[in-house]
Amino acid sequence: MTDQVNTEDYLWIIVDKPQEATEEETFLGLADDQGVQFIPATREKADGEILMRMLPSQENTERSVEAIHRDQLLAQAKDQGFNVFVVDSQGKVLQRLT
Repeated sequence: MTDQVNTEDYLWIIVDKPQEATEEETFLGLADDQGVQFIPATREKADGEILMRMLPSQENTERSVEAIHRDQLLAQAKDQGFNVFVVDSQGKVLQRLT
């Protein structure tokens, strides 16, 4: 997918890809100061890449920034008990989608 997507329909998220082939990819989840679990999403791929580099690495896991349809993200986050927050490249919450 290109670096440009329709931000009305798509957002960029950080995906954790375990090196073990038996484990599934997962969306990066974080918690805010109050313990609210959320998936950080950015409007631009570059913002997601900057944010990804700021986070501590996870052993045996490769991270990437990928586009996902907003509806799919919201549905999967809800199923897993996560909120979705649109953030900037520094992780500042710009909008709470759920």
